Amino acid sequence: MDAESRDPVSREIRGGVDLAFADRVLDELDELWRTAAYVPDLDRTLFALAISEVLTNIVRHGGAATDASGAVAEIVVELEVAESRLEAVIRDSAPPASIDWEAVAMPAAEEESGRGLALARSALDDFRHDAEADGNVWTLRRELS
Repeated sequence: MDAESRDPVSREIRGGVDLAFADRVLDELDELWRTAAYVPDLDRTLFALAISEVLTNIVRHGGAATDASGAVAEIVVELEVAESRLEAVIRDSAPPASIDWEAVAMPAAEEESGRGLALARSALDDFRHDAEADGNVWTLRRELS
């Protein structure tokens, strides 16, 4: 495929709930950028930041890395780069998360944590979370600038 092609390209990555998996996803995203060279640097950076923050949140707050049945939790990430947008759908089998979106905001400067979802939301045009019986679905979308 030509580096300047604007045909949609996608990847699916599966793995366990750990930080090494988050690194793998970011490596796959770097490969996608080679195929979609037209994506502006700012969009690449902010989209990667949002994905990294959501995956880190899943790892840190997704329980003991097991699903409701006690099996090892899994994450499936679907990445898509299209002509005018970037999208990631992240499915995990961790216990369903309860998120108070009204309370999601940047913490005080002296706080050492609590920025993940607020950063992701500020970097995206659409950020949704759906808690399901067997886990969570996170949808991240950024329109190209």
